[in-house]
Amino acid sequence: LSITNNKKIFIVHGHDETLKYNMANWLRSLDLEPIILHLTANMGIKTIIDKIKENSDVRCAIVLMTADDLGKAKNEESLNPRARQNVVFEAGYFLGKLGEEHVILLYDHGLEAPGDLSGCVYIEADPYGGWKEQVRTEFKAMGIEYAK
Repeated sequence: LSITNNKKIFIVHGHDETLKYNMANWLRSLDLEPIILHLTANMGIKTIIDKIKENSDVRCAIVLMTADDLGKAKNEESLNPRARQNVVFEAGYFLGKLGEEHVILLYDHGLEAPGDLSGCVYIEADPYGGWKEQVRTEFKAMGIEYAK
């Protein structure tokens, strides 16, 4: 399948296992194919970036920016909730590969947004699943067909 007509959605994630598997199950219910890197075959690939590249033939990347880490700038007083560094890195990778119109950032309320990711779609990951309708709207705009 080519990138333009496949149903693959890459899920970039941190440590929130519940949200990761809720997202994957919801995507499957829409007849889409979630790609979760650690669940894909290694096929002799030696580096994580090579494995990301090998599995990046997707229509969209959904980045789960969950408050897994704490951090601050040197001149700040308090620590702020942040996404894991690998999540920010992979978000940047998919931004460059797919373009900002095919990257959705699902973020925890109060999360410190990483710099240089403006232009992406930011949707709050509310615990009640209200994000699902917003993600469907983005899928429609991307031309991603899914089961109703």
